[in-house]
This record gives sequence, structure tokens and C-alpha cells, in this order.
Amino acid sequence: MTAQFNPDDFQVGEPIILIFVENYLGTDLSLVYPNDVYAAVRGWWAIADPNVRAQDYNLVLARNSTHVLGAFRPTRWVRSAFDEGRWGFVGRPAEVAVQIRYVGRRIPERFRGHGNPILYISPGD
Repeated sequence: MTAQFNPDDFQVGEPIILIFVENYLGTDLSLVYPNDVYAAVRGWWAIADPNVRAQDYNLVLARNSTHVLGAFRPTRWVRSAFDEGRWGFVGRPAEVAVQIRYVGRRIPERFRGHGNPILYISPGD
């Protein structure tokens, strides 16, 4: 059985790092502001050296269990001073066209329910 396409779902247009941040922001998204989303998604994550992936994945999407909350372009990845296995990024909001494409869109079913809070997604996934 193939997954049904939902027109409210986002479509992958470039390689994306999708990060689950609901545990940091709570579920009442009426109280969430863009700076809160950036603060929640920028770090610290238990991932392999992101600088290796940075050339291929230069868009980070913050998400809750069902929707994209923010889109950011990392400009630099930094290792945590407290835990060498964790990384964060310094970045800026993605361009307006990218924000329109992703922010507020539903997360496709195939990207939900993973145990890892971080997913690496490429076009065609």
C-alpha cells in the first residue's frame, strides 16, 4: 500500500535535517515565537560531526509531531563545551520562499514516529 499524498504536507525540495523540538516547546503552539523555535532547534544534538554533512544538508526544519515550526540555514556548526558528542548550530532564518514552502506545513506520515529526533531527508525520500 502506498502512502496517500496530502496537499497540506511539505514536499522535499532539497536535502533537509528535520529536528523534533516539541519536547522543548510544549504542545501549545499559540505561545511559540520564531526566536523560541530557533533557540529550541539550534542545539545540542547527539549527532555525528555535522560539518561532514553540512555541504549536503544546509536546511534545518524544526518540527513538532505534526507540523514544521521553523526553517533555518546553519552558517556554522559548533561542538558543545559540556558534551563532545553533541552539536548545535548558529544560523539564520531561511529565505522567505523556503519559509513559505515549509513552515506551517504538515509532516508527511513517512517522516513521523521515528525514535531519533533527527532525520536526514533528501529529495525523493
